[in-house]
Amino acid sequence: MHLRAWPSAKFKVQSSKFKVLIDSMGEIRRLAALALGERAKAGMKVRQPLTKLKVKSLPRAESRGQKLKVRELLEVLRDEVNVKEVVIDPRIKNEVELDMTVTPQLREEGLIREFVRNIQEMRRDAGLKPQQDIRLQVSGDRETEAVIERWSKFIKSEAGVRSLQFGGKREFTVERDVELNGVKMWVGIRKD
Repeated sequence: MHLRAWPSAKFKVQSSKFKVLIDSMGEIRRLAALALGERAKAGMKVRQPLTKLKVKSLPRAESRGQKLKVRELLEVLRDEVNVKEVVIDPRIKNEVELDMTVTPQLREEGLIREFVRNIQEMRRDAGLKPQQDIRLQVSGDRETEAVIERWSKFIKSEAGVRSLQFGGKREFTVERDVELNGVKMWVGIRKD
């Protein structure tokens, strides 16, 4: 048994529809890699949302009456690169062009995404499963607490938070100091 060779997988594209989908997604991945490379060159984290990505063209997504919706391809690319909008513009110089302007609203959203990432790491450190809700307590400066409160609905849905409290006692399963936008905050979680 141990000396037998692994079976070889024989994958064959059965229809032109799947071939078009595979080819189109390959092109979307290539465009995403170019855009993410632009982000890296500019030192812009992927968690920081940006306003717009322009692409010179999208793959031709049709074959014998089967047509993929361009809107769906744009959504995949938009999510992968973390931009609010993807626009096809054949007049741009390069294949992709990112608008690197970060508005105060986008900066705030990036801050919250970083905050949620920290909570998810804390959940992992506590050994919690995704379906287990947590209590979250935060203590820091008023301005950052106000931002967190504005985004509380998003934080609760993304991080499985049942209740969010500011200040108070500090008795939690996992706690840490988190730096958000240059401001140190204490964050604690425990299973609800």
